Amino acid sequence: MAVIPGSPADKGGIVENDVILEVDGEKITADRGLAGLIGKKEVGQQVKLLILHDGEEKNVTVTLEEAAKN
Repeated sequence: MAVIPGSPADKGGIVENDVILEVDGEKITADRGLAGLIGKKEVGQQVKLLILHDGEEKNVTVTLEEAAKN
């Protein structure tokens, strides 16, 4: 999935082909997807993400922003 330039993911250092594994310690599963876990959070809140980057797990912190209007 592409990372939008200037987005919280981009600002947090997430790049294309990184895989987000956890949000604030909660594993992403088929039952608990990324959108559902992020949707419980507030705009402006910092969340810790565990990502898989180039085969290695890495922790990043991002500050949530309001979703862009299409």
